[in-house]
Amino acid sequence: ESGVNEIEEVVVTAKSKSDGQENISSTDISLVKISIEEAKLLPAIGGETDVLKVAQLMPGINRGSEGGTNFFVRGGDGDQNLILVDEATVYNPGHLFGFFSVFNPDVIKEMSIYKGGFPANYSGRLSSITDIRTIDGAKNKFHATGGIGMLSSRLTLEGPILKDKMSFMISGRRSYIDQVLKLVGQNVPFYFYDLNAKINYNIGPKDRLFISSYFGNDVLDVSANEDSLSGNFGFKLGNFTQTVRWTHVFNPKLFSYLSLIHTRFKYDIEGNGFGSSLLVRSAIRDIGLKYDFQYFRSSELKFLYGVQVTNHNFKPSVINTTGEISDYLKDKDAKLITTFETNAYADVRYDITSRWKIQAGLSLPTSITAKKTYLGISPRVNTTFIVNENQSFKASISRMYQFMHRVSSSSFALPTDLWYPVSENVKPQIADQAAVSYNFYFPRLKSSLVIEGYYKYMQNLTEYKEGSQIILNDDFEQYLIQGTGWAAGTEVMFRREKGRITGWVAYTLSWTKRHFDGLNGGEAFWAKYDRRHYLTAVGIVEINKRLSFSAIFELASGARFTPIVGQYFQPNAGLTDVEIIPIYSKRNAYRLSMSHRLDINFVIKSKPKKNPRFSSEWHIGAYNVYNRATPFRIKLEPTTDGKYEYTQPGLFGFIPSIGYNFKF
Repeated sequence: ESGVNEIEEVVVTAKSKSDGQENISSTDISLVKISIEEAKLLPAIGGETDVLKVAQLMPGINRGSEGGTNFFVRGGDGDQNLILVDEATVYNPGHLFGFFSVFNPDVIKEMSIYKGGFPANYSGRLSSITDIRTIDGAKNKFHATGGIGMLSSRLTLEGPILKDKMSFMISGRRSYIDQVLKLVGQNVPFYFYDLNAKINYNIGPKDRLFISSYFGNDVLDVSANEDSLSGNFGFKLGNFTQTVRWTHVFNPKLFSYLSLIHTRFKYDIEGNGFGSSLLVRSAIRDIGLKYDFQYFRSSELKFLYGVQVTNHNFKPSVINTTGEISDYLKDKDAKLITTFETNAYADVRYDITSRWKIQAGLSLPTSITAKKTYLGISPRVNTTFIVNENQSFKASISRMYQFMHRVSSSSFALPTDLWYPVSENVKPQIADQAAVSYNFYFPRLKSSLVIEGYYKYMQNLTEYKEGSQIILNDDFEQYLIQGTGWAAGTEVMFRREKGRITGWVAYTLSWTKRHFDGLNGGEAFWAKYDRRHYLTAVGIVEINKRLSFSAIFELASGARFTPIVGQYFQPNAGLTDVEIIPIYSKRNAYRLSMSHRLDINFVIKSKPKKNPRFSSEWHIGAYNVYNRATPFRIKLEPTTDGKYEYTQPGLFGFIPSIGYNFKF
C-alpha cells in the first residue's frame, strides 16, 4: 500500500574561512574588506548607515573634515581615490555637501578597498581603489527591505522576473529634512535622492547578463518670497552610471567578462534677480569598454588579462549671464575637452611552493590628449611567505598613474569642484609604493592581527599658485603648479570577525610631505591632512538574539593649517589710509588640537518567529556621546587685551538618533 512520509529537512553546512584566515595564504596585501552586515549595526550621524564612514575607521584611511565622506589614503589627496560601483566610476561620492555618501547600504553586496598592492586590472588613480558590487536580486521569492531614519528613508524591492533565470532589484532613497523643517516654520529647500536598479539574467549555462544603473541628485532651490530679496537661487549636482556586463564560460578553465560602461557627473548653479541671471555648469562624461579574461591553468597558476578603453569628455566651466551682471562677468562657453584613456594589462598568480606565492602584473596605461600622448609602464608585484597555517609575511611594490585631477576651491565637496584632464603642460601624476606586512591569525580567539609598513613617493602632484582665482574661472592651467610628495607609515589592526563580540582596533602612525618650487619658498611642507596619530576602536556585542550594542571610539591628531602669526601696517597708494598686511607662518606649520569622540548604538530586533514573513528592528543611538566637538575650522578673534587668538569651533555636538528598519 503506497503512502507519504514527511521527514525533517537535511541541512548541509561547511565551515567557511574568515577573512582573517583567508588573508594568511592570499597574495593580497593592503586590502580592506568592509562587512556590510557589520556596518549596518554601527552608530552613525542621524542613524544613517554610511559605508564610506566605516571605511574611514580602517588603518591608513584618513578622514578629512568631521562627518564628511571625503577620505585620504596613505598620504594621498582626495581625488586620488578611484570609486567604482559595478565597474562604473563615481566622481562625486557624497550627498549633502559630502556629509553622506551616495551608497545605499541595502543594495551593497560587497565592498573592497585596495590601499596598495593593486591588481593589474585596476588603474587610473594613485592612492586607492574602492570596488563596490551591488546585490543581484532574489531569483526565487519577492523581498522588500527598507528603513525610516531621522534624515532619510529608503525602500528596496527585489524578486524574480523569470524564476531561477531572471531577477530584478530596484532601490530608492530620499532625504526629507526640508519637509520636516517646514513643519516648524523653517525653510531649508535642500534635499537629495538616489535610485539603484539592476537586472540579472541567466541566459544559459555558459552565459549571464546584468544591467546595473545608479542615478542621484542633490537639489537646492531657494525661491523668492515676501521676506527675501527678489530672486531665485539653486543648484543641482549628481551622478548617473550604467553598466552592461556579459559573462561567458568558454570551458571550466576560461572565463570572459565584457562590460559597457557609462558615467556622467555634472552640476548646474543658477541664480536670477534684479534683472540679471547667472548659470554656471560643469560636466564630465565617460563611455568605456572593458574586456577581461580569467584563465585557471591549474590550482597553482591563474591568469587575468584584458583591455579597457575610456572616452572622457570634459566641460570644465560653462558660464551664461544676462542683464547687468553680464557687464562684469562675460559668457564663457567652455570648449569640449576629449581624451582617450586605455589600459592593457596582464596579471598572474602562481604558487611557487606550498609556502611561497607570487602575484605579478603589468599594465600599460595611456592617455591620448589633443596635443600629446602619455604612455605609462606600471608594474606590480606581491609576494607571500607562509610560515604556517596561522602566520605569514607579505611584501609588494607597485607603480600607479593618474591622468586627471580635481580642481577644488575648498576642502568640502562643493558644487564648484570639477575634474580636469592632463594636457600638454599638465603631466600625469605618478606614485611608487612599497609595503611589507606581518599577518597572524588566533584560532581560539577567531581574530587576526596585521602589522603593515609602507613608503610612497609621488610625482607631478598638482596644487595652485599662491593667490589663485579659482571660482568662475575656466582657464585653470595658468594657476596650476606641479611638485612631489612622499608618505610613510605603520598600520596595526587587530580584528575579531566571529563570535558574540566582534570588532576591531586600528592604529596608524604616519607622515606625509609635499614639495613645490613655487610654494612655501621652495621648502618642503607638511600636507594638510598629515595626521600623526589615528586610533579607532569598534566593538559589537550580541547581548541576546534580539538585542545588540555597538560603539565607536576615535582619537586623531588635528589637521594642519597656515595661521596668521603677525601683522604690519602699510600706507595705501593715495597716502590717505593704512592697510593691514597679514604675516603668515610656513605653510601648514601648525595643526588643530587632537580630537576624540565616542558613538553608541543599540539594535532591538523583533521577536523571532518560526517562519517569519516580516521582521523589523529599531536602532537607537547617539553620535558624540560626551559632547566633545571635533575642531572643524579655525577662527581668529580679538582678546580683551587688544591681541588676537585662534579658536577651533566644532561642527557636531551630541546628536541622538533613532531609526526603524524592516524586511519582508
